[in-house]
Amino acid sequence: MKQKIQKTNGFTPLESPDEMFCAVTDLASQVQCKKIQWKRKHSLTGFTLVELLFAVSFLAIFIISTGAFWLGMTNLWHDNTAKVNTVVSAKKALTHMSRELRRAQLSSLVISGSQNNRTVVFQTPYQSCDSNGNNCQWLFGADGTQNGTIRYYLNNGTLIRETRAADNSVLSQRNITNGVTALEFQQVNNDAYFNSYELNNGTDEPHTYEMMIACVKNGAQDRSLTTSLTSRITMRIT
Repeated sequence: MKQKIQKTNGFTPLESPDEMFCAVTDLASQVQCKKIQWKRKHSLTGFTLVELLFAVSFLAIFIISTGAFWLGMTNLWHDNTAKVNTVVSAKKALTHMSRELRRAQLSSLVISGSQNNRTVVFQTPYQSCDSNGNNCQWLFGADGTQNGTIRYYLNNGTLIRETRAADNSVLSQRNITNGVTALEFQQVNNDAYFNSYELNNGTDEPHTYEMMIACVKNGAQDRSLTTSLTSRITMRIT
């Protein structure tokens, strides 16, 4: 008996559009038709719907995991870069100020303002000689200017160094670093040698200060990262 073959559309790659549909009535023809169907179905290549869903899910997990790892590493790099920049800025400011303050005359030191609006004024010694290089004497001032002053002050987070003449006119000005959020000074009076010196000379002025400077930079996602450094400074008494 002649077999009647119909076509049907499938919903997975394994169901071919040309898959046979057996419409015969006798048993022998149905068996033969089923054999043909089975051979044709198992000779096809492709993915089942379950396999396709698994592959898509695995790919989505891989993309999300890779993106999260990349974002995390990028944020870490930005944070570490910001931390390094804060340390560099704080170290630069601390080095500039401590180098000059160690040479400064204690009696000339004036510290005013709050920690985020600090002003530090002092004088440093320099040697003055006549035109022949004789009759040298030590004077106090700023960068060789007699009776001048050196000023460090904060202006909107920028640490500025300024020198002024005796009449308070500005001689020079330059920015040291930016991102400074605090500049603090604390008196230290635990040095036995200078405590005895102060007692013998009738003065109780502290000669040692602990200076703290804090700087801030923006890290990943605009997170504020702050670093603070301290340095102990011993100043000249005379």
